[in-house]
Amino acid sequence: NNAFQDTSPRFNPFDKTQEIPAQVTDNIFAQAVLPGEGEKTLERTDSQETPPTPLFDEDVSQPLEPFPRIHYVGSGWEMQLRQPNKKKITGQRFWKKVFMKLVYQGENPVLQLFNNKDDKDPFQELPLQPCYSVSDIGAQQYDNFGKIFTVKLQFIFYKERPGVRPGQVTKAERITNKLSQFAAYAIQGDYQGVKEFGSDLKKLGLPVEHAPQISQLFKIGSQNYEDMKQFSVCVEEALFRLPAHRDRALNYKMEEVQITAVDELYVDQNSTGGVIRQIARVRLFFLGFLSGMPDVELGVNDLVRQGKEVVGRHDIIPVVTEEWIRLEAVEFHSCVQQDEYERTRTIKFKPPDACYIELMRFRVRPP
Repeated sequence: NNAFQDTSPRFNPFDKTQEIPAQVTDNIFAQAVLPGEGEKTLERTDSQETPPTPLFDEDVSQPLEPFPRIHYVGSGWEMQLRQPNKKKITGQRFWKKVFMKLVYQGENPVLQLFNNKDDKDPFQELPLQPCYSVSDIGAQQYDNFGKIFTVKLQFIFYKERPGVRPGQVTKAERITNKLSQFAAYAIQGDYQGVKEFGSDLKKLGLPVEHAPQISQLFKIGSQNYEDMKQFSVCVEEALFRLPAHRDRALNYKMEEVQITAVDELYVDQNSTGGVIRQIARVRLFFLGFLSGMPDVELGVNDLVRQGKEVVGRHDIIPVVTEEWIRLEAVEFHSCVQQDEYERTRTIKFKPPDACYIELMRFRVRPP
């Protein structure tokens, strides 16, 4: 039993106050240089918001590398089209070989489906609309020997209906816990306290949700992942550059805004795991349900805007951030006022109604 007992003294290399026992000088951890013995240690701050590593590379001497797959020069893609399009009994559905092209008729992108690569006329055409979207790439069983990568082109619209939105229950519980405090405010005649409670109650909103309704336009597949990824990127590029404007004022029982940030990172590694190169970009997606014809202003932690944060409402607590980044190669959706951004670095736009759009994208240099 003694063979499994470790009788060596314990030494913590991260404990600055601990002395090194003489018996463990041959221990690799004991040979660590203690503070004050020649090596300068990094000073850590108490701020919880200071990132542990740099957020971007300070060196801008080299131009940005092109982002992968953005520019496609091929003639099209050999794909499999799921038939029939609408869901029926699984045994009655099958994959049909097609050849797909993305062409422009004037300024409008159109997807064309051909029976064969050499055919002159497509058997189906689909003009792209701003309200269309491409699903994530999935995989499903193709035959007894393997799987097939799939993607769906879909039309998404929204219905306002009674329901509870994600996070609304948690907010309601917090407000319920404040009821006794609200009663105390009311008894004491504390107008400010009552006003803050009313503001919290207003933020909770009505039990109304904007439920997405998804209509599948078609589903395609390929056993070549690169072809599927390239096709998906090309369609997203075309959708990003499609003009979409708010043409009429609508009224909603409950207004709502959603912003989704997507980080994309490509890394080349060698056989030992070392990073040879890395390319990154950030994409911001916007979905809004707003009454009337409002202008929306969006702030980003752009290094140029540091120190110019503005808070206009009494019940918004300004959040001080130290996580500023340098935006490069910024691109905007057509609804954004580009001249306003160039003048003030403020992103001002009139969003299309109930339409999930890619609002902007920009490049960053990974540290």
